[in-house]
Amino acid sequence: MNHDAEIAALKARVDALEDEFMLLYDSLNKRVDDMQTSKTQKLTIWGIVVAIIVGGIQIAIALCSKGH
Repeated sequence: MNHDAEIAALKARVDALEDEFMLLYDSLNKRVDDMQTSKTQKLTIWGIVVAIIVGGIQIAIALCSKGH
């Protein structure tokens, strides 16, 4: 193998490794985004539940205070 052929082979190998690295990075990035989305959805659901509970308590207090 001459010098130019070795350089071409190394460049091809570096390109292949770069492509593989980008695929791994994209996969990791997608997993992190999915985890953040999941946590955001759970937080939103809990926020809605708390708002409903607080609203229910406020309605109950209002109905009780009107009766007296």
